[in-house]
Amino acid sequence: MNVNWQQIALQYRMSHDEGRTYYYSLLYLRLAREMFPGWRHGNVRRGDPRKSELFRCCWKMLEETAAKGLSPTDREPFIRAQLVIFKANDDPDNPPLVSPNCMVGPKAWARWCVWKGEAEKQRKAEKLVEVRPDYDMTLLALRATRDFLRKQEVETAERVWDALESGDMPRWIRVGQVSAAYVLMSPTAERWLAAKQKTLVEAFGHGVTAWVPRIDDKARDLFRRGFPYEYAGNH
Repeated sequence: MNVNWQQIALQYRMSHDEGRTYYYSLLYLRLAREMFPGWRHGNVRRGDPRKSELFRCCWKMLEETAAKGLSPTDREPFIRAQLVIFKANDDPDNPPLVSPNCMVGPKAWARWCVWKGEAEKQRKAEKLVEVRPDYDMTLLALRATRDFLRKQEVETAERVWDALESGDMPRWIRVGQVSAAYVLMSPTAERWLAAKQKTLVEAFGHGVTAWVPRIDDKARDLFRRGFPYEYAGNH
C-alpha cells in the first residue's frame, strides 16, 4: 500500500481497533482498484480517515465478522471474496454496484460462504495430482468447443481476445458452452490474463481447476491441432 497507514494512525492517535480498521479500508481500496480499474472507488478522505464512509463500513464489517467467528487470517480473503464474486457477475450491460457496503450485511456473509466453499473445492482439486488424463474426454471437449466457437464466428486469435474482453468467453465457460480446457491451453487467454492481471479462477471461476490435472503435452498437442489460429500470431 502506498499510504503509510501506521504513520497516519499515529498522526490521528487512533486506537488499536481504529488503526486496524484503517488498514482494511486501504486494503479494500487497493483490491477494488485492481479488479475494477477505471471505476470511481472514492478514497480515504483528507484529514481524519475515521470520518469517511469507507472507514465506517470497514468498522461494521469487522464487528459483524467477529460476531460470526471469522478468523483474523480470513479478513483479507473475506474482502477479496466480495469483489471476486462481483467481478464474476460483471455484465457490461448491467454492471454491478461496487461500493464499501458490499462488505457488510447478510449478503456479504453469504458471498463469503459461497466463495469459501468454492475455494475448498479448488484445494481438493489441486490435491488430485495422480489423475490419469482421459484423452477421449479432452478430445470431445475440444471438438465441442471448436464447433461452438465456429458458430460464434470466433476463429482467429483476435476474435478470441474480443470474446475475452467483452465477457462472452468467461460466460461461455461458466455455462459449459466452452470447455475450461480451452483457456487453460490458449496462448491468447494467457496473454489476456497477464494484461488484466487476473488469475484463471478470478476470470473463469473455480470450475477451471478440475481440468488442470488433465493438461499435459498430449493434451496441448490436441489443442494445437484443433485451434491452429491460436499460434498464427500474437494479438
